[in-house]
Amino acid sequence: MAQTEDGGFAFTGMATSVGDAYVVRLDSNGTQIWNYWYSDAPELRAYAIITRPSGCAVVGTRQFNYDNNMFLLLINESGGIQALNSFGGTEDDVANCVISTADGGLLLAGGTSSFGAQGSDMYVVKTDGAGNFQWQRSYGRSWSDGVFAVDRTQDGGYIFAGYTTNIHPIFGFCARIHLVIPFGRRVSAGRVMKRRTQ
Repeated sequence: MAQTEDGGFAFTGMATSVGDAYVVRLDSNGTQIWNYWYSDAPELRAYAIITRPSGCAVVGTRQFNYDNNMFLLLINESGGIQALNSFGGTEDDVANCVISTADGGLLLAGGTSSFGAQGSDMYVVKTDGAGNFQWQRSYGRSWSDGVFAVDRTQDGGYIFAGYTTNIHPIFGFCARIHLVIPFGRRVSAGRVMKRRTQ
């Protein structure tokens, strides 16, 4: 959910009966202004929304050729589509969060099985203000890593919060670690949230 400049709200999700992305716009009193389903390919699963001066940006995963790609849907203040773009490779890719960048573009973050090490890795895509691809990065090691939240830092970089899993060959446990990663720096510490023996 995101707050709009007029004090209202916009939130997104998925209409499970038809597999479409669903966006609802409310005023400051919670009265619905409009709601739309956005359909493309077999499914559009929307996971996050932010507001922008020209409307909203919605991200999630889009089924394409039996694989899932990260998608970015840009809509105007009335809910009209401005752009719908996909990013990723030949495996599964997902955007769990999105922020506006200092240059007026967007940064999408989530996970990828198309790039990086084995398993899934953290996946970041940068676009311009119109949703056009500029660059991408993946971060992680073997097993699974992903991003659930991203924010900008004061030095012009980005910081991510997410998870990683790792199998320790000596002690034989799987640790799920929630961590915060400064963009462009190695992970120096994490807090183990759940641990199980093999």
